[in-house]
Amino acid sequence: MKSYHNDVFDLGLNTVKTNANKMVLCKQPPLSFTDANNLGTATPAGYKVAEIAMVAGDYTVQDKTGGGRECAVAAKAGVSSLDSSLATDDLHIALLDTVNSKLLVLTDETTNQAITSPNPVDFPTFAFGMSDPV
Repeated sequence: MKSYHNDVFDLGLNTVKTNANKMVLCKQPPLSFTDANNLGTATPAGYKVAEIAMVAGDYTVQDKTGGGRECAVAAKAGVSSLDSSLATDDLHIALLDTVNSKLLVLTDETTNQAITSPNPVDFPTFAFGMSDPV
């Protein structure tokens, strides 16, 4: 499952490059910024398992293979704050704008391996974008 905040469509991929200052591993797809930014043990409870700070240099806006534009996200290493369960969790990666409290990008994390706190978590490089209109 992938989703993009309206600002991403309205202002383009540079909205993410300029404003997404946190990457979060979530134990299930968050429906809101609060879901993505809060630990499962927080009040209100959220889905965050691990996080890492991001800066504009971690994003590269470039041509997309097959036409269109994409934003490539650099691989990063973080530390888990909460356990996840292989049996019940559906891991996703969220890019957050913590200044404006926005969940900008959400993408599936396809390994869905169990995470145990406080072990290292490697966020893979990935890209998201928009194809040329047809």
